[in-house]
Amino acid sequence: MGGNIIVRLNRYQKERFPLLILFFTTGIIFLSSYALLFITKPTLNDWILLILGNIIALIFLFHIRVLDEKRDFLDDNKWHKNRPIQKGLISLKELSIIDYIMLLIAVVILIFINRKSLLFFILGLIFVFFASNDFFIRKYIIKRIVLYHLLNSFQMIILLFFIYYWISSTIKFDYVILLHMIMVYGCIFLVEVIRKVSPSKNLEYKQDSYISSLGRIGTFLLLILIISVIYASYVLLLNFLSIGIIYHIIGILLFVLVMIFLIIYFFRLNKTNLKLLELFSLIYYLGMNLLLFIPLF
Repeated sequence: MGGNIIVRLNRYQKERFPLLILFFTTGIIFLSSYALLFITKPTLNDWILLILGNIIALIFLFHIRVLDEKRDFLDDNKWHKNRPIQKGLISLKELSIIDYIMLLIAVVILIFINRKSLLFFILGLIFVFFASNDFFIRKYIIKRIVLYHLLNSFQMIILLFFIYYWISSTIKFDYVILLHMIMVYGCIFLVEVIRKVSPSKNLEYKQDSYISSLGRIGTFLLLILIISVIYASYVLLLNFLSIGIIYHIIGILLFVLVMIFLIIYFFRLNKTNLKLLELFSLIYYLGMNLLLFIPLF
């Protein structure tokens, strides 16, 4: 271990915290949230605030990543010896120091710019603390993969509240906001399930595989349910916001495509089909959010 910390941190993020991908996947939620709260296209000041809010959200996500590294350190030493920390690329202490510095910067920014968002940022940090300790019921929850990931992905709902209040300090929580929360939560949960959908023989942890836990048919049905809920929420949002038919057509195409690649993967489980499913699930995630924002222009 040693050398330029910035170089080593950059190598770490490429493997464990893909900053560019996360910037877009988180940023797209800012855009769809903005579309629900405003009916005009963003000004230059709006864009600056959206980008700054996205950076603060990434600091929150990085904090989650660091806590996960601490929690899984002993298991990773045994099962994942090629990961950056295990290879000696960077230490937990160095990651922790960087994490604390960035959290401090985020809190200072929020104090001066948006104290309502600060409240949800702090609530998120409290929830993440419990999540990083498996809610202090590790032996129970680790055997129930759906419950485990549902509870962990709930931290994204808190992040979503942060996003809402960052964009607008006065929010009316109505039918539209509820639908958006369901859609975003579904998108996040979809990506999480796809990450853990490989058969157990391809994973070192059998309890970390949905197919191992729920079976092939159970996992297939779960994914169909998630994809359908996302699409239904999207369609209802389009109707409520009176967005044109072209966006319905594009939404249907995205829905059909992700369902096709889901069927292909479960018909023949292999790495190529899994990569295609991951790709089109990500496109589905990005598309459903972006299609709510584009009509502002």
